[in-house]
Amino acid sequence: MTLVDFIDKLSELGPITYDTPFDNKTLVFRIGGKIFLLTNIELWDIKCPKINIKALPENVEKYLCDYDFVEPAYHMNKKHWITVNMSKFNQSKLFFNWIQDSYELVYESLTKKIKNELNENK
Repeated sequence: MTLVDFIDKLSELGPITYDTPFDNKTLVFRIGGKIFLLTNIELWDIKCPKINIKALPENVEKYLCDYDFVEPAYHMNKKHWITVNMSKFNQSKLFFNWIQDSYELVYESLTKKIKNELNENK
């Protein structure tokens, strides 16, 4: 999967935006202005992509114990975020379920006003 394919797949979740607010290599994906996923563009270029996704704390612990392709989140709160090494990961359905969970977790934290604005722009 290329980064372009990955972005196309993410756009199926609903209204998202993405930018590089920290540096020119960290691509940040947002819902309603809040981050739900990050990735390093350079790692996609060398075919070793990794992504950071948000998860419930109890799931973070489980994923770290159960999956060798999950690492403590790089530069993020390790209680709420994980890093998934996609080059070791071949369960795309599970992977996109985790991404959808991250998206929904962040969506649920949005204000009612922002949720309404997002729903109007669908």
